[in-house]
Amino acid sequence: MGLNYSKVSLFNVVSNRNLRLDYRFLDYSKLDIKFPHQLFSQFIVEIGNGKDIAPSSYVAYDESDVIYPTVNNFTKGNFNYEDITFLDDNYKITKQLADDDIIISRSGTVGLTYAWNTAEVNKKFGRPMTAVPSGYLIVVKVNTALISPRFIQFL
Repeated sequence: MGLNYSKVSLFNVVSNRNLRLDYRFLDYSKLDIKFPHQLFSQFIVEIGNGKDIAPSSYVAYDESDVIYPTVNNFTKGNFNYEDITFLDDNYKITKQLADDDIIISRSGTVGLTYAWNTAEVNKKFGRPMTAVPSGYLIVVKVNTALISPRFIQFL
């Protein structure tokens, strides 16, 4: 059994749209897609990011019920609660995480995604907790009647 090979020009490789999938080469929004589909943007209700908070607002574990998830808490497919930061209870909260918020890391662990689950957090800490997202987290609210946030996390 021998090895089969073909000679092709570099131009043919570069111009083949199936081999070049970078965004600069092909504008996918202009393709005639042959199967039923919906863009992810059709499911988004709200999108934003958290806020950077000075370390002077950080406190010890037993002094607060407010947590400050950061990109350091993301691991592949999971959320690490072991090294979570706590904020002073008197910190003025302008944005907090709610059930089924999709959190996407935009720095450090870029692209890692997690669907927030308040019940899981409360169970982990043994008390009701409030979560304030850090500035390097993108928070996406989706229409949960149309798509499951856990599906997006696994996708």
